[in-house]
Amino acid sequence: MSTHISGTSFVVYSEAFTDMKKTGLALLALTLLVCSCSKTSDTRMAKIKFINAYPSSTYRFAANDKDLTPGLIQSNQGSDLIEILNGTVRIKGFDKRNSAVIDTSIKLAPFKNYTMIGYDARYNTLKSSLIEDDLTAPASGKAHVRVVYAFVGGDTLRVNTRLRSANDFWETTGRAFSDHDYDARYRAFKAVAAPGTYQFTVTANKSTNDMVINEPLVNLASGKIYTLLVNADMSGGRSSNGVPFYTLSIIQHN
Repeated sequence: MSTHISGTSFVVYSEAFTDMKKTGLALLALTLLVCSCSKTSDTRMAKIKFINAYPSSTYRFAANDKDLTPGLIQSNQGSDLIEILNGTVRIKGFDKRNSAVIDTSIKLAPFKNYTMIGYDARYNTLKSSLIEDDLTAPASGKAHVRVVYAFVGGDTLRVNTRLRSANDFWETTGRAFSDHDYDARYRAFKAVAAPGTYQFTVTANKSTNDMVINEPLVNLASGKIYTLLVNADMSGGRSSNGVPFYTLSIIQHN
């Protein structure tokens, strides 16, 4: 009898222990799930490319006071695509004297790609713009390309751009750059035939219609993504028609 009671008691204890074990395992699993979710949330990175669109100067960039670029980015050049933790991020840009010429907060979404452009330094500060990028790989026989006109000088000029090859043609008119934004029609990349050698021209939309860029050898490879950065260098003076001298840089995203 006592043995039976003891056995019954043991069974009850075993069931209780099993229930406790199950409960403990459930709590452990829940804890791990919460930690896992928190960890996933914390590590969902955004990616960002920095472009220095200010002529004749070099900059490095930092996020939340941590250096992002290993060195100074040359004028009209871009950095690699850099991973940054998503959320609100404080971005600083430093010149060669280590002065913070950009200090701004941006909000980055997880798993998104961005380009941040520094431009138009005045009063010892560099303005900046952030563009969300679709870096979906181009279809076979295509490249993706966009033209960013990054000059906002005292008398912003409207410009026309033309990209032409034997197999494709793309033209835009009346392009202008506004503070902290780009013409929304041209943020997206456009698919063009590739590989191909294109002639790229830019004319300033004035009565003289000056051709400020005429580059016959823009080579676009199949499967690649490009920004054609058009800029003007006021330090170089102006033409006889009062138009500043322009520059073209080809920046590859992938």
